[in-house]
Amino acid sequence: MIYQKEVFTAPCPYPLHRLGTPERLLFFDIETTGLSAGKSSLYLIGALSFDGSQWKLVQWMAQRFLEEEQVLRAFTAYCAEYDTLVHFNGDTFDIPFLKACAGQYNLSMPFDQMNSIDLLKQIRPLKSLLSLENLKLKTIERFLKIDREDQYTGGELISVYKTYTNHQSEELKHLLLLHNAEDLKNLPPLLSVLFYKDLSECKLTVLSCVQTEDTLQIACQLAFAVPKDIRFSLSSASFHLEADHLDVTFPLYTGKLRYFYPNYREYYYLPLEDYAIHKKVAQFVDPAHRKKATAKTAYTWQEGCYLPLPAGKKAVSELTLSGETIPVLREEYSSRDCYILFQPERAFLEAYLQLFLQTMSR
Repeated sequence: MIYQKEVFTAPCPYPLHRLGTPERLLFFDIETTGLSAGKSSLYLIGALSFDGSQWKLVQWMAQRFLEEEQVLRAFTAYCAEYDTLVHFNGDTFDIPFLKACAGQYNLSMPFDQMNSIDLLKQIRPLKSLLSLENLKLKTIERFLKIDREDQYTGGELISVYKTYTNHQSEELKHLLLLHNAEDLKNLPPLLSVLFYKDLSECKLTVLSCVQTEDTLQIACQLAFAVPKDIRFSLSSASFHLEADHLDVTFPLYTGKLRYFYPNYREYYYLPLEDYAIHKKVAQFVDPAHRKKATAKTAYTWQEGCYLPLPAGKKAVSELTLSGETIPVLREEYSSRDCYILFQPERAFLEAYLQLFLQTMSR
């Protein structure tokens, strides 16, 4: 079995503490001769860790198929120092493969006692937002402009490994180890894509707010910088992310909208006036001029300047923004579009922006 170790320094653009205790994180990746542990072999495991100042890359590679068990045992022992596994598609492939492979040797893997962070699962909701053609590791690397020397896919290296087991060529060994090493070394810089996901919880500060006849333009500063500028739309709003700045344009609706009372059984509808009143007041109205309200007629009209809520937001009568309860209005009871009254205060605008950003990674 080949054991290879490399220590190096490299910046990590994403705060590791957001994943867990940095020194207890273990990035890992495996290389196999197929997709099924019952029909193929594990030949290489790589592990990457950070001690607070530098990175350590360790690789175990089977020189022959018979050394598969040695590789498994070495990696299992190495995991004892860590409590969180970080990987790309490991929940679907790497971890089940290792468990199945270990079962053939009656070995127990430590994964059930460790936290698991699958970066593919974290990134998947961002596919449309980032206009990614697919979610392959190399596609995301290209989006982030992460370079790599290795030009092979894992599938292409299967034949390379089989040739290596017969000839033990240094050149082939280098190709095999390089692919695995770059998969791992590129994971820390790839973490920066998670900043887009973190926008849903990001602290932001409104810098300016410009109101026109039918739009509201908000400029704000984020608590961190995203790795690549993007433009996108959420519902009817247009967003432009550039480093640590966010510019958003919202449509404004000016006119009359209905507020629907949630407890409609407590109200009477007045057809002539076209609004509903509470039954305590309705008792003084001529019965000929009132009707028991239904969910569709238990409303009152309000006129003002309104902002839209994100599409898909469940229809409610009220919501809370910046600690304040705010009525939600619609044109009709069946309308999917919902609105709230525009308020120019910074706290309101920052909370309103968060409503939209929370929909980004869903």
